[in-house]
Amino acid sequence: MTAALAGTDGAAWPLRLDDAAAMAAAVNQPTAGPDAVAGVLRAVVARTQPESGVRPLAGLTLTYPQRWTAERVRVLSDAVVAAGYPLDKLQLQARAGETAPAAAGFATSSPVTARSTHRTWLIGAAAALLVASAVTGVVALSSGGAHTDHASDKPNFPTIAVGDTQGVGYTVVDSVNHRVFTSDTSSNTVSVVDTQIGQTVAKVPIGASPRALAVDSQARTLWVIGGQLQDGIALLKIDTTTNTVVGTAKVPNSTRQIAVYPPTHEVYASQANGDVLDRATGAQLVASIVDPVSLQVTGSVGGQGHGVDVAVDPDRGLVYLAGGRNVKIVDPTTKSVVRQIDSPLDGELMVVDPRTNTAFMSVDTKLAMFDLTNGTYLGALDVGHKAFWLAIDPVLGTVYAPDSYGPGGVTPVTVIDIASRTIKGNFSVAGGIEGLGADPVSHKLYVRPMRSYLDVVDPCQSIACH
Repeated sequence: MTAALAGTDGAAWPLRLDDAAAMAAAVNQPTAGPDAVAGVLRAVVARTQPESGVRPLAGLTLTYPQRWTAERVRVLSDAVVAAGYPLDKLQLQARAGETAPAAAGFATSSPVTARSTHRTWLIGAAAALLVASAVTGVVALSSGGAHTDHASDKPNFPTIAVGDTQGVGYTVVDSVNHRVFTSDTSSNTVSVVDTQIGQTVAKVPIGASPRALAVDSQARTLWVIGGQLQDGIALLKIDTTTNTVVGTAKVPNSTRQIAVYPPTHEVYASQANGDVLDRATGAQLVASIVDPVSLQVTGSVGGQGHGVDVAVDPDRGLVYLAGGRNVKIVDPTTKSVVRQIDSPLDGELMVVDPRTNTAFMSVDTKLAMFDLTNGTYLGALDVGHKAFWLAIDPVLGTVYAPDSYGPGGVTPVTVIDIASRTIKGNFSVAGGIEGLGADPVSHKLYVRPMRSYLDVVDPCQSIACH
């Protein structure tokens, strides 16, 4: 049985054999606590820092077998706390096919040397006599900041500072203009992230409680549901070239979500309570339509029930409204519902895949699925945890469904294959998730925990993308 500390340049340092054994014992014994693992982490870091010159520590990434239970994974997060490292710096990542938690990465806040500003040190603990489920531990120590770009680096979750406090962060991605926007309901701001440099470049003040977001890439506009107005709530228009608020529209109080229809740049605002009526006819309305120039409500969509969420398909020229127990298909030219697909389940948020024309709606521990072409309900996929927030990468053909109601320590994210409508795998992040968005160009997933940063996740490092 051998173990060694190895650097990317081929250098190596001995690692005590009992380190690997102690970590394995802590995780494999159901009654064992996190103290043994914490001791291993402290010993590994204490040994590695003076030999590699990597200091100070600014982040930690641990990987573990995908088949592990939540209780088993929690041993790792508890161990990090016991070892004295901040939990908000921890990223936990499941790997398909891995037989042991094989990687832990520490990012440093300053370079080690001029020639190694992005150097990664690997601590490999290979224990041939350990059982397949034992911890064999690989620790990656990175210098030059939390963001790493080299293909040789082990997978980690870089973070980008956003917001000012730990507020709820609705998050959208503008892949055309290399931007991510995330709101903060505590500081009442929207952070603007440049994805090419991995930094927040602006924080746009919003009057109060910024919530739902919708981006118009072609018009370089961000729409934000904001504070209360007389007889309505504010829909703010932000010029994303200057990152300033350039106008305000008023939409009904029950507005839940918004989406932009690109051909006309109109904003569709869903009405969730079923209490919005047409003033002329008294008919129930499920969505209001805002003109992007006049900033007035110039149209509406009538229908029974609710308008909980809204999505668009500009190629097919259709708008979709999630109405709890149904999906309404709307023709934007006539502003009318042309088909309704009923569901036995009462859903929340929805994403639509334009390639297969399939809709996925979060429903408690399931995703309700709809064939929008044939107008049929396809059934529900059990994801094994509470689901609310959803994100979609139509190019990769994946839907991401985090455990939005789970404990804040470790949050699993389930990855669904759209073509087969089956679970493809999962990974975990630290902290409860309060919004996420997928970039269909870079395939990065931007995850907003209830903290003042974004996790930048490359799912392809955890789940096979092709």
